[in-house]
Amino acid sequence: MRIETPTAELLQQAAHMPTTPGIGMTPEQIQTEIASGRLQPRWSQVALDDDGSIVGRALWWGRDEHKPIALDVWDAVAGHDMGWLVKK
Repeated sequence: MRIETPTAELLQQAAHMPTTPGIGMTPEQIQTEIASGRLQPRWSQVALDDDGSIVGRALWWGRDEHKPIALDVWDAVAGHDMGWLVKK
C-alpha cells in the first residue's frame, strides 16, 4: 500500500470510494465540494492498494481555494484495515 497526494482525476475517483452507507459525506456532496474548490488534490491524501485501487482518503476542506482549515473526510473502504491511517 502507498499513500500519495492525488491528481485531480484520482480525487474524483476518491469521491466515489465505497464506504459504510449513511456515514460521512455522500459522493455527491464530495463532488460539490471539489467543484467549488473547497476540497483540493493538493490538500488531500489517498491510500492506494497494491493494485492501485483507492482504499482510504483524507480530504481537507477550506472556505476558499487558498487554505484548508478542517479535515472533512477521513475514512477507508468499508471493511478495510485502517492501520495505514496511524502508521504515517
